[in-house]
Amino acid sequence: MKPPPNRRAAGFTLLELLVVMVIIGMLAGFVAPKFFSQIGKSEVKTARAQIDALEKALDQYRLDVGRYPASEPGLAALNERPAAEPKWAGPYLKKAVPLDPWGRAYVYKYPGEHGEYDLLSYGKDGQPGGNVVAEALASGLATVAYRSAAAAELIQDGFSGRTAPPGDAYAFSAAALGLALDADLRRAVGQRARLDVEARGWPAVVERFESVLRQAARKAS
Repeated sequence: MKPPPNRRAAGFTLLELLVVMVIIGMLAGFVAPKFFSQIGKSEVKTARAQIDALEKALDQYRLDVGRYPASEPGLAALNERPAAEPKWAGPYLKKAVPLDPWGRAYVYKYPGEHGEYDLLSYGKDGQPGGNVVAEALASGLATVAYRSAAAAELIQDGFSGRTAPPGDAYAFSAAALGLALDADLRRAVGQRARLDVEARGWPAVVERFESVLRQAARKAS
């Protein structure tokens, strides 16, 4: 008589396959988005370094000329003498004005809406909003945004940035002005924003995934 077939050797049971599918689904839901968010992290660091260098060049320009460059010619004034600027002592950059890591020109405006001047990148999508909030926070920038979409999820008002009710231009301007006038607050908020975004990286994702697995195991026992 032949021995009964070893069912374990024949393959996985339906229950085991379902468990594997659930785990794969959780991995896709929790880990994959965080993994792909890390792909652009080097671009964010590059943007922050470029903005820092441009800010230093702008400050040197102001020391020589007495004010920041106007919106037109904008950042080009760091390397090319604007008309009727006898005190210009540039060039203030060793190389040409860089594009941001996504191949677009940095946005520069003087006078600025959120400070003496505005200098920013619109990030990967090239549009106001979108990924800009997350990238600004990860770059350590003190950020003001309307309390909706990504800003509502990522910014802790008064701690890692400032938020205003959607459409409330007065509240938005007041929050931006408060940061613009307080350099120590801007620095502290920017540092907390960067640390908060970093806390959403791989260690936090793994901890969350392990917590889900523990809960599933307790329910199954």
